[in-house]
Amino acid sequence: YFKDGEVFSSQSTLNAGQPVDEATEMEMKVEKVQSHLPTGEVLAPRERQILEYTLVGKKRKDIAEEMNLSENTIKTYVRNLYGKLGVQSREELYKLLED
Repeated sequence: YFKDGEVFSSQSTLNAGQPVDEATEMEMKVEKVQSHLPTGEVLAPRERQILEYTLVGKKRKDIAEEMNLSENTIKTYVRNLYGKLGVQSREELYKLLED
């Protein structure tokens, strides 16, 4: 709740402490990528989280540390994510944003 005279700041943060502008931009990117999923297919919450990290350029090792998971677990999530999206590399994943 806002107190009298308080204004919602454009620098308020959403998930992962990102400023609203960055969070909104990320949401748009994720939605664009998800639009390439086959009908009825959805990303698991962890796949979506890994997608977000991947879209900002984080490497698997960094993602593993951030999520407190092993690199092999991240590799499995990435493989499943790529399979759902029909891509085989980061470059192909990034091209989905251009379509």
